[in-house]
Amino acid sequence: MDALDELYRNLFAGERSAGELCALIDRIGGGQSLCALDPAEAELLRARQHELALVGIVSGRATGYVCADAAAFEAHQQRKNRARVDFHRRLQVELEARLGALLAAPAPVRDALDLGRGLEQLRAFLVEHHVSAAPLLQGLRTALRYQLRTRARVLWILDDAALLNVGHARSLEQAVRALRSLGMWLAPPSALLEGGGLQRTQRCWSLLCGVWTRSQVRSIAAAIEAGAHSTVAPAGRIATTTEGADEAAVLRRDANPMRDWCEVL
Repeated sequence: MDALDELYRNLFAGERSAGELCALIDRIGGGQSLCALDPAEAELLRARQHELALVGIVSGRATGYVCADAAAFEAHQQRKNRARVDFHRRLQVELEARLGALLAAPAPVRDALDLGRGLEQLRAFLVEHHVSAAPLLQGLRTALRYQLRTRARVLWILDDAALLNVGHARSLEQAVRALRSLGMWLAPPSALLEGGGLQRTQRCWSLLCGVWTRSQVRSIAAAIEAGAHSTVAPAGRIATTTEGADEAAVLRRDANPMRDWCEVL
């Protein structure tokens, strides 16, 4: 690994000095002669003379920093672009592996779920990811609203990309944790979806049977509506299944029967 490879690695890892150096290199290579520099920029360039020489940038007392080798600068730009593609490819592979591990965990234990904690995790996730996770959360809200209108089990058919697009590994873990804290789990696909109805990267999510009442599900949907962008298209699509005759009702009855009746109205 030469000095430029290390620079690109640090750049895409988020190292501040690497980002600042690459920004200065781009300014100089774009034709801007840097004669007047603030002290921090001047010190950074003095400390990184080796990298500057590799990309064709030199300095002179009269001219300041200038690009003296256009071919070397162009080669640097091409290498940086290839490094960016490689970085994102590796990141995608790592995220997909992490998602697979997260989704392989057992379904949540019904009696261990608490609506207050679930809503707390949801709201914390919304605060940090209300933009990047908007399609995912709007898809969840759509699935919940469908579930309120039917006794059949609603299957939310979601592509893994909707979770991967939330961001880095920490964001991915927060997304899966939020879904599971709200009683969502990976359900077996309905017979209607077998034989090509699901793509390789799609999975069926569903509410655990009997974990929430109608009013509780409405409170989850309302929390999403209050915190997520409502103008984006929801991620995923909806299917229903009546398979599993031994399953309890998807939504359990409220302790106050009048509340269930009001929810129907």
